[in-house]
Amino acid sequence: MDEIRIKIPDAVIFAADRLESAGHTAYLVGGCVRDAVMGTEPKDYDLCTSALPGQMLEIFSDCRLVETGLRHGTVTLVKDGMNIEITTYRLDGAYRDGRHPEKVTFTDRISDDLKRRDFTINAMAWSPERGLLDLFGGQADILSGTIRCVGRAKDRFSEDGLRILRALRFSSSLGFTPDPECEDAARECSYMLDMISRERIFAELVKTLEGQDASRVFFRYAGIAARALDPGLDPDIISKGGLKLKRDTGSPDALMRLAVLLDDVDADRAGKIFSSLKPSRAGAKRFGAFLEYRGKEVTSEYDFLRMISRTDDFFPFDFVRYEFMCGRIGAEEAEAGRDTVEKILRENVPRRLSALDVTGAELSAAGLSGQEIGRCLEHLLDLVMRKEIPNRKTALLAKAAGFGRTAEKDTGFGTCETCEFYDDKWGDGVLECTKDLDEDELYRNLSDPGARCPYYKYYDEYKSVRNQN
Repeated sequence: MDEIRIKIPDAVIFAADRLESAGHTAYLVGGCVRDAVMGTEPKDYDLCTSALPGQMLEIFSDCRLVETGLRHGTVTLVKDGMNIEITTYRLDGAYRDGRHPEKVTFTDRISDDLKRRDFTINAMAWSPERGLLDLFGGQADILSGTIRCVGRAKDRFSEDGLRILRALRFSSSLGFTPDPECEDAARECSYMLDMISRERIFAELVKTLEGQDASRVFFRYAGIAARALDPGLDPDIISKGGLKLKRDTGSPDALMRLAVLLDDVDADRAGKIFSSLKPSRAGAKRFGAFLEYRGKEVTSEYDFLRMISRTDDFFPFDFVRYEFMCGRIGAEEAEAGRDTVEKILRENVPRRLSALDVTGAELSAAGLSGQEIGRCLEHLLDLVMRKEIPNRKTALLAKAAGFGRTAEKDTGFGTCETCEFYDDKWGDGVLECTKDLDEDELYRNLSDPGARCPYYKYYDEYKSVRNQN
């Protein structure tokens, strides 16, 4: 195993040769060496060298060089479309903020640099001239599938709390197991996670959720994961979520899996936890959709059409998979749901305003104005999705013609808990609350004779009006 070979890109060979020709040593370090030892192709390449920052600027003076972190000895060489980080060998000073050393000291010994690293599997170095340098048993730990810290585990985690999440990440992505010392220290030092930025926590959690062993890791280390997500979160929720991930057979989807982990958390709290992680706007919207629809009965073509109209063509597939993982539907129901969505897409069933055979301009010409046009388009799309009218211009305009006629408000009919009156807002004689309600939920309650509609005080009167229409 010592005789490893790394296929090095020409740009990396160029950088190493430049440094060696100038009288310095240069080694590939970190993940690229770990991947090569494991027999997988490295995704990126980092170099470590005895050259000081100022010397690197001179050596690569004719190249494009970015002073990424010159104070800490790091520059980035941009060559042949690659970004190659080159860092001077260094020793770290004391860690005061639980994340970064107060100062670094440059050294000319690669051994000094390797002993400051987090895990043995990441503390190997390799050069074409000198071969593999493995001072801490990284190869043996790879063979045994072990995550082991360089030096005392408690020291490593007390210096930088993010290393705790990195241990979980490598355990999930590589299928390795932390050794007992590493495991105990990670739990003991989990308070260090409170000092890590939410963005960095999110980045590590995403990689952990995407790992092959995510289910095992979140079940076994539920306390650590719960502390990372929200210090007040019950670890049992995460351990149960970890078991649910066992049902996932699709390609890893971090946001979906996180929604599964938080499935037993109140939706409002789950949303706040996710928001605190500073996700992208698109990520927040997608995660919010899981929270909005979770536990809802979505089975008919109309159900899925409404979902697509509010999300996108592919979210229903994700939703079915999510509900299956959470145990709310079985394999047959999941397959039926996927078949329904595939039929919608295959037949290109209208599901968005842009698919309607009428435009806002045509409704304006028909006498509608302002926000009324948008509401009318939404109503027409809903009728088309329900198959109550065809998606033809004549039928749509005929239905729109009566949209603006509003029935006289009947304040004697009853007062809604959240609004002042009911309104015939669709012009079809059915009185509804002026609050924009989820019609599916409303109709589902109305269809149950023993249920009380949660939105109306005067349920019986409302039901009788609806039955007349």
